[in-house]
Amino acid sequence: MVKHDVGAYYDQTQNHYQRWWHLREGMALHYGLWDKHTASFVEALDNMNKYLAGLAKIKPAEQVLDAGCGVGGAAIYLAREYQVQVTGITLSDLQVQTATANAARHQVQQQVQFMRQDYTATNFPDQHFDLIWACESSSSAPDKQVMANEWFRLLKPGGRLVLTDFFKTGTLSGPNQQMLAQWSDLWAMSPLVTPDYLQQCLERSGFAVKHTHNLTSGIVKTARRMYWSYWLGLLPSVVYNTFLGARPYARHHYKSGLYQYRALQKKLWAYHSFLAAKPA
Repeated sequence: MVKHDVGAYYDQTQNHYQRWWHLREGMALHYGLWDKHTASFVEALDNMNKYLAGLAKIKPAEQVLDAGCGVGGAAIYLAREYQVQVTGITLSDLQVQTATANAARHQVQQQVQFMRQDYTATNFPDQHFDLIWACESSSSAPDKQVMANEWFRLLKPGGRLVLTDFFKTGTLSGPNQQMLAQWSDLWAMSPLVTPDYLQQCLERSGFAVKHTHNLTSGIVKTARRMYWSYWLGLLPSVVYNTFLGARPYARHHYKSGLYQYRALQKKLWAYHSFLAAKPA
């Protein structure tokens, strides 16, 4: 997957998230994290931000890089709740525009900024950030080692990296590998790697991995929601594509709800969090 594909995917499908992901209210494109106390989908989306922020132990006035910022929800949350400065980067021009508007709407534009950059090759100086936040974005990087090297460069000594993402559960082949590829291609993701592989990349870069956790049980309800969105969107999508046409990623986007859920049922992928630190 190349940079153009990632940006094109988000530019072409943002209106889908607007409908199915309560994008104006939730300002998030990630999976929601559910527990027995979660009352709504938007609350589940907020739970993911709260979980990652707690894992990172954020302190006021820190400099945060949101690597793969989406429409700005996490950056806005961190600015409001922790009084930090956040720089959000994405490969989607539409996301930069939407995130900037969201920050103004929530009156945190003095604390956050958004720009189009590749998080594997940024123009920020060495040791510029206290924290790198990567929620479901590392899966888009075609070379995880290059990504880890850049993130290590950007962090100050003692800085932290916190992330969540999708990971394959082992060596796959045949129909199982094809099912994951069908899903990842629809989302402009690179082929999924295992958690162990990512940890090796981080450690080769110099990171000390402090924490890993399997969060799969907490995102199943979101995966099921996405599965039902496939069935609800099937007929409208076929009709639209037949008579009006759609851009490449938008045309088949609805199928991702089916592939990700079937693959999850077969335990082909899992959802993990990581906390890593650059030695002080």
